[in-house]
Amino acid sequence: MNYSEWWETLSFLQSFYWIIAVSSTVVFIILLILSLTGGDGHSLDHDFDHDSDINQASFHVFSLRSILAFLMVFAWSGIVALESGKLNLMVILIISFFAGLAMMLLTAWSLFLLSKLEQKGNLDVQNAVGENGEVYLTIPAEKKGIGKIQIIVQNQLQTLDAVTEEHNSIKTGCIVTVIAVEPDKSLLVITKSEE
Repeated sequence: MNYSEWWETLSFLQSFYWIIAVSSTVVFIILLILSLTGGDGHSLDHDFDHDSDINQASFHVFSLRSILAFLMVFAWSGIVALESGKLNLMVILIISFFAGLAMMLLTAWSLFLLSKLEQKGNLDVQNAVGENGEVYLTIPAEKKGIGKIQIIVQNQLQTLDAVTEEHNSIKTGCIVTVIAVEPDKSLLVITKSEE
């Protein structure tokens, strides 16, 4: 049986699960490869404002990685449940939904813990004051949100939260100078003046 014949034998629900399973798995593998090569598009998971731990935790629930985790486990568990042939449609949908939800929450919790670990350690962000860095994620104008910069602090390249008081947002790739550290440990930056 070739692929087209196999596909025609599938029910609508089987086709639905297979499309989600394959597409989400492919995207997951691409992100995994990118993260292993150092270009994981990290900003996709950080395009929200997170002023507090509560906001940061809820943000992670709807990150690209946690949504992908939901879709993958939802689809693959649905496929397995359908293949068993012993469960009715509603039970299969409930099983796959809650399996995906459990994986999404587990992924979100893991991302939250990792973000907390990144904030700890022996890094003293005060050492960034006066240094130049490159904008990694656009910094919204007038402290209306948090962006990210990549900067060398204590001889290590760091990706840190940054805000600006400037009237225009500072786009990815721009060079900025750190002028202060905010109470939430984000860096207050200005566009580096041309010399």
